[in-house]
Amino acid sequence: MIIILIAIFTLLTFFSFIYIKKQLPRLTAGIISFVCLCLIVMSLMLHFVNHWGMKEVTTTKTQSIYSAGPSALSFNLMMTQRIGDQTVLIYRTSEKAKRPIVSAELNTDPTSTSFLKDNAAQKNSRASYKMIKDGEAKLVTRTTTRQFSNTFSKILFSFGDEDNAVVKTNKTAELPQDSWLVLTSEQAKKLESTQAKLQAEAEKAKADLKAALAAAPSPEIKAEIEAKTKASMTPAAQIMQIKQLLKIKN
Repeated sequence: MIIILIAIFTLLTFFSFIYIKKQLPRLTAGIISFVCLCLIVMSLMLHFVNHWGMKEVTTTKTQSIYSAGPSALSFNLMMTQRIGDQTVLIYRTSEKAKRPIVSAELNTDPTSTSFLKDNAAQKNSRASYKMIKDGEAKLVTRTTTRQFSNTFSKILFSFGDEDNAVVKTNKTAELPQDSWLVLTSEQAKKLESTQAKLQAEAEKAKADLKAALAAAPSPEIKAEIEAKTKASMTPAAQIMQIKQLLKIKN
């Protein structure tokens, strides 16, 4: 619409100064149409530079997330990986999902019609995590889009794909600290390389437990040993053991 108005007032300015013969009507019409043209051009410049006529709207979406690790683990696992200057989170969106997904996926097909738009949106996407005391694991996505302030602005400036354009996206995973472990891709590889050692320690602990139970002089002591063993096998205890092994401070 604004392009049409620019064209109209450009023509009005031209015709006012060229074809109106009398001086007073010529100056009056010419100045008014020229001032209107300048105001319209200025509003277009403000719209391009400062997104005048638009507002930012933030929406929040929450979804449950699940472990990216194998189901045999007693604890839940989320992995993080650096891609360029971004950190992405790796998790599953359902317990039955075959493969984990990442929190941000770049469009790697340059022939795609949405190649630039998709990757521009991901450029302003940020992902992080925080540990919570209790509750369920979830991903909170806050998406900020740019929308027209009112109907008049939409009619005036509506061209291209400006309406509902994504300004930024912030994804925060909230993970219960007693049942979730977060590893970088490097830490995950290091943990994988120590699986044989961990398996050997687990077998030794199982054998020691069996021997201790057999040598227990009374049912009370036997029950005490079983309670201590059970406590050492909780997800929180195993997470602490892995953190110590990998020298993770937090």
